[in-house]
Amino acid sequence: MKIKRFICAALAVAMLAMSGCAQEEKEAFDVTQVKLTSAQANEVSTKTDKELTKNKFSGGAVITLNKNTVFDQNYGYTSEKKNKKNDSSTVYQISSVTKVFTGAAIAIMLDEGTLKKNDKISAYIPGAKDNKEIKDITIEELLLKKKDFGKYTDYFITTSDQLQKYNKMVNKNYKKADEQLKKDITEVILNIGTSQTSKVADSNYFLLGRIIEKASGKSYEDFITEKIIKKLALKNTGFISPKKKMTGYEPDTGKWRYTEEQPTINSFGYMYSSFGIISSPDDVAKFFSAIVNKTLTKTDIIKEAKKSASNFGYGLTVDGRNLHVEGRTYLHSAYVFINPESLECATLLSNTSGENDISTIGKDIHQVINSKINGILIENTDEKDFSL
Repeated sequence: MKIKRFICAALAVAMLAMSGCAQEEKEAFDVTQVKLTSAQANEVSTKTDKELTKNKFSGGAVITLNKNTVFDQNYGYTSEKKNKKNDSSTVYQISSVTKVFTGAAIAIMLDEGTLKKNDKISAYIPGAKDNKEIKDITIEELLLKKKDFGKYTDYFITTSDQLQKYNKMVNKNYKKADEQLKKDITEVILNIGTSQTSKVADSNYFLLGRIIEKASGKSYEDFITEKIIKKLALKNTGFISPKKKMTGYEPDTGKWRYTEEQPTINSFGYMYSSFGIISSPDDVAKFFSAIVNKTLTKTDIIKEAKKSASNFGYGLTVDGRNLHVEGRTYLHSAYVFINPESLECATLLSNTSGENDISTIGKDIHQVINSKINGILIENTDEKDFSL
């Protein structure tokens, strides 16, 4: 009898151990396959809407989970005077979110074999090979901010006379001005070298844009259009130009203004591969969903970004297990939060900052959906599911 009890006990322990393994496997599966029920999605929508309304948010917000959109709403106006509200086709300057597009373009070129991570930038950027400090810097070092060229915008426009000179050039011949600006800014960046630093490596991603053009034989705009915009069918995504006029609300003056009125050069040549893309919330959400779900490139951009010792890679800031990117231009702001474990992305694009900072709002919204995801995982790994 004792032997029988011992055998039964041993079998029970073995079954518990097996159920523990099954539980671990189920948890790993559920983290990437979790879906919200209609009731749960409604709860997320209600709480997110309340958060955005409370902060007087003006812009568009999209939350995706896996490949599913669980929230997509627009708030505020494109112009109060014209009573024109923001909608799904409203376009915003996404500023530094452009860097992630640039990083993705480099990843695509790595996939295709057009570039290699250890390629030296001096092979693609005229003038770099003449500088001993710069000539051996690699593409990967630019991407992962292992070498930092600083923030070119702090050094390029230094006087009102210089600003006026380039503004006249832009107004007279936009295309010619763009090319001249790119050449001049590249020279400035190389002269600055790696003696300066930037939180988000503005100059690094400007140089990566030049490398994309040299290696592909296409303009940055054409490469991004062909390999990303058309592939993902991003119908509202393009590049800054005088034809793409967007308004933004200036809280300090209480006025709506065109972004072209900003006191700096609002041309693609100046913004370029660090700041120059414009897009809608739906398009940005689709782009990040493709990155998180690994449908845009063979290169795992999230995994590669996390290799950065400076916690910044492929245009993304690494924050523990999560990643985010924040962008700001005159009157426009952008914020994208990524949880790669649950394949969740929260995208916010705004034409005014509202009462609170966009990054604070974005993090609060992430907490709304993240708490719901965690609740689902706990429910799915309840002991009752593994009873003997």
